Amino acid sequence: MKLLSLISLFLISTSVLAENAQRRVCRISGGQFLGLDIQKPQKDNIGVCFFSQMSQLGTISLIENLHNGTDSMAVNALKTTKQTKVMTCEEVGSFETVALTSTGESYSLCYFEDYSFIGLETLKLGWFSPFNQRLRSLL
Repeated sequence: MKLLSLISLFLISTSVLAENAQRRVCRISGGQFLGLDIQKPQKDNIGVCFFSQMSQLGTISLIENLHNGTDSMAVNALKTTKQTKVMTCEEVGSFETVALTSTGESYSLCYFEDYSFIGLETLKLGWFSPFNQRLRSLL
């Protein structure tokens, strides 16, 4: 019985330690983590936290904001929607890239020079959208 308890404790602790920081901060923040594949500006797999189907922010931006108190260019772009309506990535100094899930579902993201990402729909809906309520409360 002791051996079974020790094995169970070991398995639980190794699975908790295996959770990466991006996945963890997203989960704790009430979002759903997804690894998405992009082709532009280079082939990569990025971490994105979904707070609703239309509210997404790159997990690195979330970590920087919550743990370091700094805003990425993606977060600053969302904050500009308090005063200005945004319809394209170019309007906030970024370019649009398509990100794919492992099942082939696609999302349009705005990619910024500092390698931060935010959903184009997130920006279009803006700061005050109910879809962005959870994300807004974190920032």
